[in-house]
Amino acid sequence: MRSFMLAAIAGLFLLVPGAAQAAPVADGVFDLPDQAKRLALGPDGNIWVTLASASPDLARVAPDGTVTPFTSGQFGATVTGITAGPDGNMWVTGTNFAGKFSPANPAGATKTTINEIGSANGIVVGQDGNLWTGSDGNVVKIPPANPAGYVPIPSGVANFSAREIASASDGRLWVANGDGANAGLLPVTLAGVPGPYLPASAPEALQGVAAGPNGQIAYSQPNANPQRIGLVNNNTLAPPFIFPAPADPNGVTFGQDGAYWFALSNPSAIGRYTTDGVYAKFADMPANSFPRRISQGANNTIWVILERPGELFSRIARISGVENPDVLAPAYSGLKLTNTKFRVGKKSTALVAKAKKKAKAGTTLSYTLSEIATTSIAVQKATTGRKSGTSCVKPTKSLKKAKKCTRYAVVKTLTRLQLAGANKVSFSGRIGKTKLKAGKYRFSVTGKDANGNTSLPVTKAFTIVKK
Repeated sequence: MRSFMLAAIAGLFLLVPGAAQAAPVADGVFDLPDQAKRLALGPDGNIWVTLASASPDLARVAPDGTVTPFTSGQFGATVTGITAGPDGNMWVTGTNFAGKFSPANPAGATKTTINEIGSANGIVVGQDGNLWTGSDGNVVKIPPANPAGYVPIPSGVANFSAREIASASDGRLWVANGDGANAGLLPVTLAGVPGPYLPASAPEALQGVAAGPNGQIAYSQPNANPQRIGLVNNNTLAPPFIFPAPADPNGVTFGQDGAYWFALSNPSAIGRYTTDGVYAKFADMPANSFPRRISQGANNTIWVILERPGELFSRIARISGVENPDVLAPAYSGLKLTNTKFRVGKKSTALVAKAKKKAKAGTTLSYTLSEIATTSIAVQKATTGRKSGTSCVKPTKSLKKAKKCTRYAVVKTLTRLQLAGANKVSFSGRIGKTKLKAGKYRFSVTGKDANGNTSLPVTKAFTIVKK
């Protein structure tokens, strides 16, 4: 694969008022093996891309721009949406199916027939740990532990054609309506209740949608006249930004700098839009490169698919230095559990089970997060330890006379990329195939933001019972 550096960048700006900082820079463009469809950051720190060919149908893009193609043997040329799942796998959508693969073994992919995904689009993880996607007139909930148990949810909206979907920090899913006859956005609760529908400020289809802080949503409307982008605050449309000339805004993502980044296909540029509605063009991309899809990447980067219509392959561009110059670690407050004593549910951690016995099955951990961060939730089992200085450590022969203490040993660690505001994580007592034994446990929650600031752990105790 060949790559080249962008020669010039337009539009330097400060990310935080009064804080001097080097601006982000578009510093690389790399060839992909075929026409690209969607992209997403994987748990391995690489960008994963779905392709419009049967072989290869996937590509991995390393942080340095190295591109490696893969053939799943399952998905084929219709594979479209892609996201990192709650189980460590990458999940995709395609015509009449949803599938998954391990970043370590794309050739070991599997898929499940879902006829309700007639028109494949984006896919996201909800705060309930399920996968969510939209297709035609439906929104589809897909349990990662049992994708065959998917639930189609009719939109209930006339002239509805689902496009992209976002998981808001308040727990709701938001779906862009691509039918211009009734343009707007549809929220859906985690319980599968759609609405109320939010009509757009102008007719014509919506396309991209992304989640920001405090339940905020950003959207793109490339087919409106004039073209526009906008925000949704507390179920209310804010006045949109109107482009004075055609820009064809499509994909949108929320960056590590606390702003939205838009791919503008015409005239091949990238735009930046703040959470209070201030727009600025960040940079021009190569002429006629048609930026279309966009995603947050690792190490304070943004990645953009350049479609290049009529060409045999797409390219992918990297924007580096997308960061907020803060030195504060993420803060977690208000940790709560719906059940502090519960039995293990029948399904995996990503699912919520109904109680059928005296002790309820599973629990939900909730808290408020101060900023976007990668949250690590260590599930720790209480066990006997011995004092060694101020620490409680694993018993050894040399410490057999030392004072006994309660030591917490890590069983598994859950990882979630979460936005600022209220967050929830459901926990059934099962992690993959591991069923936790009865006993005393605790959650130990830590977070790391885009600048590497790491919080001190906060804990919440719970007990698992047999019945």
